[in-house]
Amino acid sequence: MEELVGVTGVVKQIRTRPEQYFSFNGVISDARLLAWLVYEVGVLVHACDVRKVGVFWVVHSKEDWFQLRPMEQDADYFNVGRGLPEAGANMMGCGPVLRAFANVLGTAVDGRITWAVGADVVMLEALLLSGRELKGRCVFFSCETLVL
Repeated sequence: MEELVGVTGVVKQIRTRPEQYFSFNGVISDARLLAWLVYEVGVLVHACDVRKVGVFWVVHSKEDWFQLRPMEQDADYFNVGRGLPEAGANMMGCGPVLRAFANVLGTAVDGRITWAVGADVVMLEALLLSGRELKGRCVFFSCETLVL
């Protein structure tokens, strides 16, 4: 697993101004993050599954929506602010927003975790076992509700 690294400028900006990214009532929850992720996947590849595994939300698609955007590695999805013109003017991909507020965040391809932050192997054991049958891309995260 990748070590927790310093966040990028866009992630820091999101943390300091969450009201610019949510219809803001002072609460950021896993439901809001999940909704943004499912919306993005739905716009890009039109189909995904959502499941709850322990404390994690897992969003899975047989199509790898990461590959629709040029990037160097999985971490870029979460650390680089990218437009999402398929969803409308001024829409941004949810990766950096997930990075800003999730306690644990990661991705898997074909049931194998490819990148994760905020967790150790013990925390991911249940996810590893339950995700082996999932072919395609998964993003998983957990988030405690934050009242700002």
